[in-house]
Amino acid sequence: MRATVTFLLLALAACRSTQEADESAVERAFDFAVEGNESVTTGALERALAFELDEFARSGHARPLADDAAHGARVLYRRKGFPFATVDFRVEEGEDRPRLVLTVDEGPRTVIDEDALEVRGVAEFTRAEIAAWFDGPRTGLLGRGPLLYVADRVEAVPEALRTEYVARGFLDVVVPPVGVEFSADRRTAKLTLEVREGLRYRVGDARLEQVGDLDEEVAASCEQVLRGARSDEDGPRVFHPRFPWELRGALHELLLRRGHPDPMVDVRVVPGAEPGLVDLAVTVHPGPRAVIDEVLVTGREKTRPSFVDSRIQFEPGDAWSVQGERESLRRLYQSGLFRRVSIELLPAQAPADEDPVARSFSVELEEAPSREYWIEPGYGSYEELRLRIGAREKNLFGTGRQLALEGALAVKATRGRVGLVDPWFLRTSLVGDLSATFEERENPSFTERESGFGAFLTQPWTRAQATTFGYQFRSTAITDFEAITGEVAESLEDVDLSSLRLSHRYDTRSPVFLPTVGSYFEGSLEWGDDTLGSELDFLRTTVAGATYLPLREGTVLAASLRLGVIAPTAADATIPLQERFFNGGSNAVRSFEQDQLGPKDPDGDPVGGESYKTASLELRQRLGESHWELAAFYDAGDVQSQAADWASFDDFGTALGLGLRYLLPVGPARLDLAWNPDASGDEDELVLHLALGISF
Repeated sequence: MRATVTFLLLALAACRSTQEADESAVERAFDFAVEGNESVTTGALERALAFELDEFARSGHARPLADDAAHGARVLYRRKGFPFATVDFRVEEGEDRPRLVLTVDEGPRTVIDEDALEVRGVAEFTRAEIAAWFDGPRTGLLGRGPLLYVADRVEAVPEALRTEYVARGFLDVVVPPVGVEFSADRRTAKLTLEVREGLRYRVGDARLEQVGDLDEEVAASCEQVLRGARSDEDGPRVFHPRFPWELRGALHELLLRRGHPDPMVDVRVVPGAEPGLVDLAVTVHPGPRAVIDEVLVTGREKTRPSFVDSRIQFEPGDAWSVQGERESLRRLYQSGLFRRVSIELLPAQAPADEDPVARSFSVELEEAPSREYWIEPGYGSYEELRLRIGAREKNLFGTGRQLALEGALAVKATRGRVGLVDPWFLRTSLVGDLSATFEERENPSFTERESGFGAFLTQPWTRAQATTFGYQFRSTAITDFEAITGEVAESLEDVDLSSLRLSHRYDTRSPVFLPTVGSYFEGSLEWGDDTLGSELDFLRTTVAGATYLPLREGTVLAASLRLGVIAPTAADATIPLQERFFNGGSNAVRSFEQDQLGPKDPDGDPVGGESYKTASLELRQRLGESHWELAAFYDAGDVQSQAADWASFDDFGTALGLGLRYLLPVGPARLDLAWNPDASGDEDELVLHLALGISF
């Protein structure tokens, strides 16, 4: 109970601090009131007009600023489908402070008669495609009702449609303003769109008119680009205003990639042989190639020269290439050590007729701070209050290596870690990670103490996925266990584990602390054997995945699947209690307390198993523009005593529940109430979890 009260106080403090951050720092020395508003609350208007009201206060209650507030209210109403709304204001002098009053005449709320949309002169788009240009906010609880008439959106359609027409080659298109006809009661609007499309312009010819000193291979490549500019599989290419710039960019990029650092390309538009045809006349001056005379690095302070040199792709005597220049810039920024990187191929010292020309390569650096510190408070329904602290040096001795020290202290757990990371192990793309860890955790039926170290290499394939392989050693011990009896008593032993582990990770979630889109997957395989110095021969595999599907603004459907299997590979081996899988808790099947789902000993203490499964489905709904979120969830999972039964679906535990979340920068503060529809024996029917962070 004490922990629950403490958590609620923390959550309320976070809510209060966020609310204070949202509120204006301006003291509004006036009263605010609204009259005649039925569809929009006074509170909603006050929040929407926060800036205007603050400016009114700053100005000393100037009437022009009050008029701005009234105008802002009119705009808000019209965006909500009230095109005839009017808002006036008056400033009343009170005894203690003035009073700003907005008087609203909402008028009718108007919807668009979508079936009566009249489209004339349009051949390029279907009627359904045209109707989609008018789509916007709708009535109804879930926004599935009739389409609201919002004048700003309707008036913007012609220009947006004209832009799309021009991009498709209709340079002479004319799209007049949309015709609007209101019904007698002004509750329905009928729209009429008329378009005069004109000719679709196409490329007639694209030719090289002037060419500098191009070698045959580069000239042939330029001709290939021009052939592609003239036509594609469907015939002559469509011409649009950006087409000359795109052609110029393609030729410029081609010459850069062929080693010409200063190419000059000009594309002129000339009339074609027939109406609707446009010719392109191209002039190309490639300029001489370049060879690196010297590499000049400035701005380096703490970072070693050898590290910077390993990031730069050129050495004196190398031929310049745009690929090498861009890769140098990417690798220097990727190191995370520099706030700013500027790369430039300097002009030749003197005019030269030879090709290539010797030129200096300049790299200007501005180093970023290399040390960072953090303190992160948190809360878990089982571990209760926790505090994570840490420090990181990102440029150890100027080598680009990272040294991190971090620790976490909770009511029922203590953790510590020291890690050394080499982001470019042996100057390759591999990431090396050497770490030592310590953890002591009080579990429901025993206390576990673990210490060890690991050495891993990670190969990042893309920004979203990476593969990791390495070795780890862990010394584990258990104490304070309950009077566990039967076969499980054989697993009450301290054990040293030595293993190899291979894992692959794929992660496209965004944002990190509260995903609304993307997917996540991680699978790992761990093998321990006495040939590696392990006291237990075992094979362990784990899989975890989640996906997030945005259904509409503020609504996300999230699904997760997690499973694990550990099996002894020696006939007489027993998996120790501390290496078994457990289920139940705020991040698992939520209708159970921590670790309470699965096998138990005769005294009712959880003993875990050699396999587990957890599946979760959660619908999350943001409450308007606030920091609050509602969730409905379903969890299902189990723990099986034997690895051979991992595919069994017996003894499944399930949870149906509702959650309330307050969204913080480090993740949501969660209050989840879960119901166990199949509760039996001493299992609870309802379980309440309080936690900080996403459930998955």
